[in-house]
Amino acid sequence: MTYCIMAPRRAGESQAAAGAAPKKFILPLFPAPSAPQMAGGPKPTRSFGNDAVVSERGRSKEATVPDIYPQPSHDLSKLRRELAPAQAAAFAEFGKAVFAEGKLSAKTKQLIAVAVAHVTQCPYCIHGHTDLALKHGASREEIMEAIWVAAEMRAGGAFAHASLAIDTMVRKEDGEKAKKAE
Repeated sequence: MTYCIMAPRRAGESQAAAGAAPKKFILPLFPAPSAPQMAGGPKPTRSFGNDAVVSERGRSKEATVPDIYPQPSHDLSKLRRELAPAQAAAFAEFGKAVFAEGKLSAKTKQLIAVAVAHVTQCPYCIHGHTDLALKHGASREEIMEAIWVAAEMRAGGAFAHASLAIDTMVRKEDGEKAKKAE
């Protein structure tokens, strides 16, 4: 089983500079599917940043993902520090202080960061804090449970704010009834 990965462009590199057709790498990414998987529908797909993978069962074996998020690089990090050195230094120190061992363990803080990263939908944060959570001893199950807490909290906001829509509907109906009664 093979999947096609499109090579990402470097930060700031145009499609023309990267070449009309991006480089392609064909790699085995997933183990052979079990019989239930084969009968159950499309095989999994993956996408990481500017890399794109499309299932064999998809219409196309090639895809490109828009360059919304440039690949992290030392050049981009250096430029960000050079453009605002005081702020960059302060932010780095802030991060060290926030994630240092304290009343909450570094592992717990990274699990919180993974959850928040999913709510803020920051792909850099998701990758970075998932990696750091694993390095601080979090299990895959703990990370997934933290993500589910984030998902519930995000959904809970929509559920709780439904009262605003309900209140608006009731006020509108009450206003219409009052006008009819006049």
